[in-house]
Amino acid sequence: MNGMVLAGRYTLVEALGSAGRTWLARDTVLHRDVAVTRIPLPPGPPEAIEAVLAEPRAAAVINHPALVTLHDVLTENGEACVCDDHVRGRPLDRIVAATGPGSTTHAAEIGMRVLNALGVIHSRGRTHRAVVPANVLVADTGDILLAGLGLAPVDGTPADPADDLRALGATLLYATEARTPETGPPSEGPLAQPIHALLYGPHDTAAIRAAFAAAASSAAVPFARALITDNGPPTVPSGQAAPRGRGPLLAVAGAALAVAAAGAIALPLVLDRAPAAEPSATPAAAAATTPTARPRPSRPADPCTRLSASYRPSATPGNTCSVRMGDASVTIKSHPDEATARQIFAALRRRQAAKAGSDLIDEGGTSPIRNVRGIGDEGFAQDGSSTLFSTATSTVWLRIDTLTVEVQVLTNETRVTPQLRNAALRAARTVAAELAETA
Repeated sequence: MNGMVLAGRYTLVEALGSAGRTWLARDTVLHRDVAVTRIPLPPGPPEAIEAVLAEPRAAAVINHPALVTLHDVLTENGEACVCDDHVRGRPLDRIVAATGPGSTTHAAEIGMRVLNALGVIHSRGRTHRAVVPANVLVADTGDILLAGLGLAPVDGTPADPADDLRALGATLLYATEARTPETGPPSEGPLAQPIHALLYGPHDTAAIRAAFAAAASSAAVPFARALITDNGPPTVPSGQAAPRGRGPLLAVAGAALAVAAAGAIALPLVLDRAPAAEPSATPAAAAATTPTARPRPSRPADPCTRLSASYRPSATPGNTCSVRMGDASVTIKSHPDEATARQIFAALRRRQAAKAGSDLIDEGGTSPIRNVRGIGDEGFAQDGSSTLFSTATSTVWLRIDTLTVEVQVLTNETRVTPQLRNAALRAARTVAAELAETA
């Protein structure tokens, strides 16, 4: 299947895993790598096929920073194909198999991230159905992502959010003790209480979050404090006990749907909740104490409101804005405060620096990063080229106050030219000027 083109758009590059169900593919329209998972369609009337496709289609509209983003659902040669972000990293089950149980603080971070993602899924009236170690991805950037939404087989039983919570408890037991709940309840330790509550109830998500916070707040985990205070939508009503009659189940490597976890780019961690607003001072007092300070929003504003109306798309997802400015593609993310924006920007810089070098898949390469001065508060740039896909890109990353900005110019060439670099810098200056006027 190597080289096969799906829907005239996705070129299969290589199989990921021995099962051959998930492939690294190149999206030749948007020039990015994706993971394509093949799902056999049942024989029978169109209604049966639509029932299989309904789950990934419903999942495609659910977004959260801890969820792998699903981009496309299509049918080809009697199979359904689901295209989503391809995350460079490893699934939790492989990490534990290779290195043994992880630290309590890392497990607490995993628990918080997955719990918040489940809250969003459950608030949409859906369930995940496959919260297992193989679907918890730890990206090379340190980010934690839950994969597999919309890919689990639907057997006709009613969806129960409590099943997802019990599965999260089983996943965390595996992360901390490398065993399943069938061997007994969690051992004594900082996470024993929240894992026990997830497995057996009551599912008081506020108390579970507080326990995760106590376990992670003293750790040097990137963004841990912000993660544990993201109180997202509840999963099941606070204090509701898990339904009886169903024991927690854990499918370890091989029992879950295959999830690709190597060879692409993971998005940086984005926080989806700001801290509570501080009491506001009177306008006169504020002017007297900080006459030249930039205003700091009490929660992340929609970045599109800080651009000229001509650049705003018709709809934007939360704290992210993506627009076109001439030849440039621009993505802007807002963060709760400047300190968080600085942390995320530093992580971006480290991630891009690590990518520099040749790329055997693209038959091209990525340049070392270079500093960009005089545009925004801080910035850097990087170029890339691909002979295989006949593309060259120049990208500029900026931090402007509480915003992180990515500006990319792409051409159908095989090498980076000074003109391409200058075009990206001009676009970055335009964006910075737009944002500075409304900051």
